[in-house]
Amino acid sequence: MNAFALTNAGIEDIAAAEIKELVIAANIRGSSSVVTFDIKDFKDFCVLAYRSQSLSRLCYSICEFEAATSLVAAIKNLKLKLRNFKISDWAEKDFVVECERRGKHDFNSHDFSIAANNLISEISGNDNVNFKSPSLRFFCCINDNKGFFGIDVAGFDLSKRDYRIFGHSSDLKATVAYAMLRMAGFKRSTALLDPFCRSGAIAIEAALFGSGFPVNYYRKDSFSFLNLKPFSPINFKSFFAAVDKKIETEKLKIFNYSPSIANVRSSEKNAKIAGINKVINFARVDLEWLELKFEHGTVDDIVSYPPLLSKSTDASKIKRLYPEFFYQASLILSKKGRIVVAAHDADALTEAAAKHDFKLSSKMQFSMGEEKMIALVFVGSWGK
Repeated sequence: MNAFALTNAGIEDIAAAEIKELVIAANIRGSSSVVTFDIKDFKDFCVLAYRSQSLSRLCYSICEFEAATSLVAAIKNLKLKLRNFKISDWAEKDFVVECERRGKHDFNSHDFSIAANNLISEISGNDNVNFKSPSLRFFCCINDNKGFFGIDVAGFDLSKRDYRIFGHSSDLKATVAYAMLRMAGFKRSTALLDPFCRSGAIAIEAALFGSGFPVNYYRKDSFSFLNLKPFSPINFKSFFAAVDKKIETEKLKIFNYSPSIANVRSSEKNAKIAGINKVINFARVDLEWLELKFEHGTVDDIVSYPPLLSKSTDASKIKRLYPEFFYQASLILSKKGRIVVAAHDADALTEAAAKHDFKLSSKMQFSMGEEKMIALVFVGSWGK
């Protein structure tokens, strides 16, 4: 059966790889924040919705259609594709159509949602549209001239984390934090350091992945698929129990550090809400003291979102910080270790890295909403 998922623009390849790890999937293709793929049964949707750390939406694909610049034309094209669709095969009660649109059109997401709701009412004879808590959620993603229309099997934005209670004014989205971890090659045995934790997203996503703790462990009762007809043969109690049985509880080598005690405390509180605080190491550590916290070459990967050069920061302080960061990394990072950092601009970090024999090995452009950023991967020239 056909499926599509949404993720952050730029991390489609990582999302595709995660899908392939979690379920048996074929024909995986990703671009412009959309990943399309084929899976064998409905239980695979449940696995992805429950465990995926890279996806924001997960949909059973009903059709793809030409999304012309005109709203009337786009709805007409969608209607032709929905001729054989029966809403009664999925639910008997209310529904809603939601939309995300990217590109240049003469309509916005709200306009399309209203028109699509009217269309579904027309072709199904069901005019019970419920915007608050529908039993069936249709989802449409329009990317330029192409539309993806399907059923949102999770029923909510999978990229939003319940643990993001104690936040930071600027932090990475959880999906991006996860993507950076995978760029570093993180696995359960990895000794991982984030020396500039904000609200703990990197360490928490690492702990969820390393321990096998499902990211939606505390949302079991929230999934739309629990009440959709095609999923009714699944014993959900047994399904969730089988996944949860694989959770590992031993402490991992994940070190969540910051010079700010407020950030450390926020991270620890968020990790507790996420249910994995006991597997992470938390401490307030100034950057220049990292070499005293670790033996030489014992950190496998450093993944972080360091302070950025901006109008509100002390430029001279940041310019001193980056060289110190790479100096400390040169002392504690293993020969094959990687540094993955998020930034708005590569120049200052790349220049500081070169001073301590680190070179830029790869980079990834990504988006967080309208914000464009870059993830940089550095390796020590001595380890290659």
